Amino acid sequence: MHQLRWALLGALAAVPGCKLFEHKKDAPSPAAPAPAPTPGGTPVASGSGAPATPGTATASASGSGSTTEPLTLRDVTYALQVTLGGAVATPAAAEVTYLDVRELLSNRCTQCHGPASVLDLTAFPFKGRFATPADAVKELLARTQDAARPMPPAPNAALPAADLQTLKNWQAAGLKDKPTVAPPPAPAVPFADTLTVHLKARAAHATQDIEASYPWNGSGQFTGALHLPLYDTVAVKLTVTGDDGAELAAKAYDDLAVGVEGDFRFALPGPDAAAIRAHVVDETPPAAGGDGFVAASVVDETALTLTWGRGTDQLSTPEALTYAVYVADTAAGLDSVEHVLANGRKAMDFSKNLAGSRITGLTQGRTYFFAVLVKDEAGNTTLYKVLQQATAADKVAPTVATPAVRATNLTDERVTLAWAAAADNLSPPDKLTYQVYFSDADNLKTAADALANGTLVGTTQPGVATLSVTGLVPTTTYYFNVVAADEHGNKTAYATARVVSAAEGGARTPLDHGAECAARLGTVKPFSCFDGQLLPIAVDGAEIAPNLTAVQASHYHFGRNDAQTGAQQVCDKPPLLGLGTYGHCIPYARIGRVKTYRPDGSENPDVDGVFTCRRYLPRLGPQTYQGQSYDGSMYPAFEDIAMILHDRVSGETCFFQMLDPNFRAKDGRRIPPPTEEALPAGTPAYALAAKDFWLNAADTAAKKCGRCHDSDPWVHSPYVEQARDAAGKPLVPAGGVGAPGTGKYSVIGARGFYKWEKSVAVASTDATGTNGKSCTSCHNIGSINTCASWMRQSTGVDEGPNLSLTGRNDFAYRHWMPPADQNVTGDAAWTSSGYKAAADRIAACCANPKAAGCTTAPIMKVPPPYALP
Repeated sequence: MHQLRWALLGALAAVPGCKLFEHKKDAPSPAAPAPAPTPGGTPVASGSGAPATPGTATASASGSGSTTEPLTLRDVTYALQVTLGGAVATPAAAEVTYLDVRELLSNRCTQCHGPASVLDLTAFPFKGRFATPADAVKELLARTQDAARPMPPAPNAALPAADLQTLKNWQAAGLKDKPTVAPPPAPAVPFADTLTVHLKARAAHATQDIEASYPWNGSGQFTGALHLPLYDTVAVKLTVTGDDGAELAAKAYDDLAVGVEGDFRFALPGPDAAAIRAHVVDETPPAAGGDGFVAASVVDETALTLTWGRGTDQLSTPEALTYAVYVADTAAGLDSVEHVLANGRKAMDFSKNLAGSRITGLTQGRTYFFAVLVKDEAGNTTLYKVLQQATAADKVAPTVATPAVRATNLTDERVTLAWAAAADNLSPPDKLTYQVYFSDADNLKTAADALANGTLVGTTQPGVATLSVTGLVPTTTYYFNVVAADEHGNKTAYATARVVSAAEGGARTPLDHGAECAARLGTVKPFSCFDGQLLPIAVDGAEIAPNLTAVQASHYHFGRNDAQTGAQQVCDKPPLLGLGTYGHCIPYARIGRVKTYRPDGSENPDVDGVFTCRRYLPRLGPQTYQGQSYDGSMYPAFEDIAMILHDRVSGETCFFQMLDPNFRAKDGRRIPPPTEEALPAGTPAYALAAKDFWLNAADTAAKKCGRCHDSDPWVHSPYVEQARDAAGKPLVPAGGVGAPGTGKYSVIGARGFYKWEKSVAVASTDATGTNGKSCTSCHNIGSINTCASWMRQSTGVDEGPNLSLTGRNDFAYRHWMPPADQNVTGDAAWTSSGYKAAADRIAACCANPKAAGCTTAPIMKVPPPYALP
């Protein structure tokens, strides 16, 4: 609360000053104490006026001896006469008053005289104790000679009201201390506010300002005690003033005589609390009860009860205080009222007269930070200590009234599963989710079984109790089960459903395969074969250049075997694709990378995409295509265009193929995404739609690409390793995530691809004689073509097809394994390195995978069923 101001004003009359208080020579002056000091530069009541100006009227007595004698009435009378400047008057004279004597002896003369002539007036009596001025002077003289003499009693009728009381004898202090205000009494009520009392007293020759703080004790009065050691009559007015200047209470005191032995106590009836609030601004916040601590009880999964001590305030009653509760997920930002209001979430709005509240809507097993605020009627707010408290964990799983899972719309590759909704003690039905698991065995009885034995097919949106599943293999038995999960992770399993897919149905379009792959891996944007790099073809170190003459071209024997001459095309690094007599060492094939994109347009960084554009017919000199001439390297048409997409994390892979049965070429300048249903406006006339460009899943699978791609989706050979990215790394990616044998590899597109021969990784556990070397420390060795061809050709055991003389004889061309960084540079080094022994062991295991020291592990799989988007 803003401080109220109390004013005490003293209206005092000025008295003329005196000349020097001189004794006559035949009347020695008595010894007297030193004058009272003025501590701290503040004048005190024992005298602060300046002496009279020399030259005023003076009088001389009979001599100026230095002997000291007790002052006589004659001395005092003479001094009074000189001071008043009139004729010598007796002390009883009407013009010599009590105030004259007090002014002369107390306030004036002691400032002019030295120690030998100062009267000891520290115990001068109050007004009203003497009938005449002469009696007062006589008493002064008597007390000067005998300080222990008791003060005569004062007649009651002469005193003011009960406001004037004798409380303390200040004689021992010798008036050395500055006047003070007594310590304020303890508040009578806990909400007492602090008021400023401004006291001002003015004497004839001393002005003193005193300020102190007094509490309002709630009793309706403002009380205090004021020490005024002044020898004057004082007129006093006390006022209580509001911040707006309004006078709320006042009391006047007239003609108060305050002496050295007395205190002035006051008791001013004050306004009531309502009147005070109307004229002051309350800026003092309430005090938090219970030392500011907040406690939590009855804690369950989603609610708890908070309790706190009731607050107190200077003006607002406890019943008028209001409380609010804020909650946050961290204690940061809850260190002040302002930060709580800015950073917290309101759990309970300000409500009156509370010592606790039930807080609901919480999440099970979660830690919260609670901030309680208390506010008074003026809006001042205090923060209790922040409480950290966690809710209880929900341990109750959902219940399933009807556990059966129904299978509908069953085909050779799809099925729709549906079930009755579950119920839960805390999570509403629209917050329950359902996880569908698959297994090829009946081992999904419980939620724990599903997690341990099953493969997750998909999770529904909250509240949805159905899921469409695709990726089934025709005429195959599946076991599906559904696990209901509440918001807190508690789970309950339904009853397992046994599903047998239908026999393989009619043909599917390329768009069907494109959509199936896009749902898992994303789709691609249109691209061109010319976005890729040329794959060089060299013969005995000389690269075949474009635009050869017919005679030059004939030296390479391009095309099929010549039945008459037996000549066949050869090169240093042939494709090794097993193409028979058609398409070997044909120059100007291309290879490149392609990105995939999710439905929202964002790139899928986990998916690697590689395309190849192969030529099976030589086009070396200028060639004409659709009326235009091209050199061989830029001829637009290609006989074989393929694309592989592989998710490095899930292992899921899609194969796409353009390969006409009669090896007719198609334009490679715009390759359509497999999901493109129609050509967009503005597409060049040479472009083809996806359905006219790509093969469908069954026809692509019939090419049996998986026999060569049996170790992982990527085939590495000297031919493709010629293509490098900007960092110098091979353009074709490495295998799947994980160590050899653990990288995931499954082929999307059950229609046709499920018929592929499934490879396994062949490995040897016997490292004897290999010097610790192992082929399988870096590679999967697939059991199909890798065992039959790639492993043997890469290590020089077998000679690859269509090798030139350089390709057959140069060690680096015959042995592209181990890698060049192993510094195996010749046959002798190869034999002694340990790699040869390791390759021999792998070759033996390839020939007999069940032999001792040989192991196998699945590599290529048909992916499990998965949810349709």
